[in-house]
Amino acid sequence: MQFEPMIKARINSFMENHALRGIKEDRLFELFVNDTILRSHQPDMGVTGDVLLDECSVGGSDDMGIDGLAIKVNGIFVSTSQDIDEIIELNKQISVEFIFIQSKNKDKLDSSEFGKYADGIIDFLSECHNEPHNEKIDSLLQLKDYLFSDKIILRWKSNPIVRVYYVIFGQWRDSKHIEAKKNTLLSNINNLHSYEETFISFIDSIVLKRFCEENENAFSAVLTAIDNFGLTEVTGVDNSLIVLFSAAELIKMITTEDHRLRQALFTDNVRDYQGETIINSEIMDTIRLAPSNFALLNNGITIVCSNVTVSNRKLSLVNPQIVNGCQTCNVLFDAYTAGIDISKVTLLAKVIATQKDELTTSVIRGTNSQNVVYNEAFETTRDFHKHLEEFINVIQPSDSNKRIYYERRSRQYSREPSISSGRIIGLKALTQSFVSVFLSSPHLGTSHEAILLKKFKNSIYVEGQSFLPYYTAALMCLVFEEIRRDGLIDRESENYKHHIMFIACESIVGICPGINNSQRIDDYCNKLLPVINNTDEYRIKIEKAKEILQSAINKWIKTFGAKYRYGIKDNPNFTKFLITFIRGGNTENIEYSTEQELVLRGRVIKCRRDRNGFNYGFIQHLPSDVFFHEQDNENLDFNEIYGKTVLYHLFSDSVNGEDRAEIIEVLQE
Repeated sequence: MQFEPMIKARINSFMENHALRGIKEDRLFELFVNDTILRSHQPDMGVTGDVLLDECSVGGSDDMGIDGLAIKVNGIFVSTSQDIDEIIELNKQISVEFIFIQSKNKDKLDSSEFGKYADGIIDFLSECHNEPHNEKIDSLLQLKDYLFSDKIILRWKSNPIVRVYYVIFGQWRDSKHIEAKKNTLLSNINNLHSYEETFISFIDSIVLKRFCEENENAFSAVLTAIDNFGLTEVTGVDNSLIVLFSAAELIKMITTEDHRLRQALFTDNVRDYQGETIINSEIMDTIRLAPSNFALLNNGITIVCSNVTVSNRKLSLVNPQIVNGCQTCNVLFDAYTAGIDISKVTLLAKVIATQKDELTTSVIRGTNSQNVVYNEAFETTRDFHKHLEEFINVIQPSDSNKRIYYERRSRQYSREPSISSGRIIGLKALTQSFVSVFLSSPHLGTSHEAILLKKFKNSIYVEGQSFLPYYTAALMCLVFEEIRRDGLIDRESENYKHHIMFIACESIVGICPGINNSQRIDDYCNKLLPVINNTDEYRIKIEKAKEILQSAINKWIKTFGAKYRYGIKDNPNFTKFLITFIRGGNTENIEYSTEQELVLRGRVIKCRRDRNGFNYGFIQHLPSDVFFHEQDNENLDFNEIYGKTVLYHLFSDSVNGEDRAEIIEVLQE
């Protein structure tokens, strides 16, 4: 009971941050528990966490005895079939988890309530569903059915895992009645023959407090080393060591009490677990066939922490983050959970204790740059994002309640309780908002950030672009979420958030100019910002945008038929229809195309003449520089273009299939 005041303090903070004042105490506890459990699974939920929390908080009428329900694919919560398709596109194979939560704002477990909860879980996991269920549960059931469709099952690594949480606001005491119902639930799930493993966790206030601390990055761990030695003194580093330790010690640190990988340890890692790649398969083979050789064949891991102390070969780590070695840790965890003997496995760790965020970022980039890592994994370590963060900090209003914060590094502001989570935006939400509003692509508003960064590489977050539209996109997103938390956005409109923001933007200022014309885009944003900063005025624009969107949807359905009422949100052709509709064009004469041609931006880094006397050159372009030739750019002055920033389109060379550039504008700087 001694931990309850600490939990209550966190609940009050949660209530303030999520604008939930006035909500019933039991419902508030449900939402707090759902949020805590969800964040323990995916620590970097960011500004999208509020939407996810709402989708997963299924408690109410016809809730099947379930308060929280979520589906994870490859460690990421999903809410649409598009989410699943994008994860498959990135990873090819998937692992699936179903998460069930019931929470009771009381000091003891109730076997009859747990029995009802168990019945609801079985009904959801079964092929046939007999219990009445609400709209939110129905949406998740449709998602489950999609995951169990033949085309998706072929992508499974193994059968899905089921995780069941029962949370009380008191202290756990053994109960033979609860234990019996738990065993019955396990048996019933096993009898479905569709699920790999089931974990059932009973959480009281002591364990709930521990969940909260780990989510807040207040986690500490103790490693028993086989040997260690100190590294050279470095400015800004309090201590640094090379440590040899057993795999069993690592497993203790990276495994939660509910038998999960402790995801919070990997939020600063540049990439998630990549699955059964060739390298990871080789790591597993070493564990199985030559465990004694593991330390010789594996590069080990890098741990950054805020403090490390050494006593009798015991290392006490405060706020550890594994910034390199995510693949190694995941494979070892998979081996351990599969029952493979890891007693002879040892590995090396570089342990660095520092309070400097800049140094941590350098370590992350340095320890990963020797590996094959997707460029988008390093995106926020680029100078553009550092300068954007500085710009946002400088341009802020003096009123602290209206300031927003760009979180370049995961949980960057977790130690500053005065900063509400509703004022923080990360790369994912910023990219989705920017692409939706300033690139007129709201159908891409829910796409995975890795997909967007690949699609718009060399088009967004490019040096030389104005920071103001990025700040504006961030502010639009956060104020929209504020209005939603106030209960003024209905669930249907919430699904079209990015379309509504796009319409509101055009209704306020008109058609957005190109993002590479700094003066025009800044003028545009300066007309838009006063409206966004006036919440009441922005709310009116949002309401009007909702009406316009509904009119467009009605006309779309009337034009194409009732079967076209589905899949509108992610449809690029509907976006084209919507743009024509709100600009007063003729929607009957639209020529629908698959994708718009991207305008890219880069600097000319080479100009030469070939052996036939033709001019050619290269534009700085990620991941490799792009070629351009005089034959494709007849009006280009090659004598004046070297070192200049240009806008260009890409097209494919008909002979060799390589990308070539057609330069459409030379920017005057």
